[in-house]
Amino acid sequence: MTLRCGVPRPKRFEDATTDAAVIDGVSWAPEKLRGGGVRLTTPLRPVYIEVTLPKKVVGDSGDMSALIDLAAAVRKTVPSLDPDDQGPNDPRA
Repeated sequence: MTLRCGVPRPKRFEDATTDAAVIDGVSWAPEKLRGGGVRLTTPLRPVYIEVTLPKKVVGDSGDMSALIDLAAAVRKTVPSLDPDDQGPNDPRA
């Protein structure tokens, strides 16, 4: 797993139909990679956070539950500006 903070805004965010999954109060926009991995970027935060999960983590089903362990740190470190993108421990919730 690779985590990068402050990445440039992904070009795929220009497409209004880009899907997002909410995992423990954090929205992530997934992008399937060659080789079976998944790259996920937070769309609703003032600083984009990107996580790359290799196929050995996501498996054939695209399991993104590894992000649960990161959710609290993301919410605390880079709070969302969107009130719908906050978890149970978000100080604004």
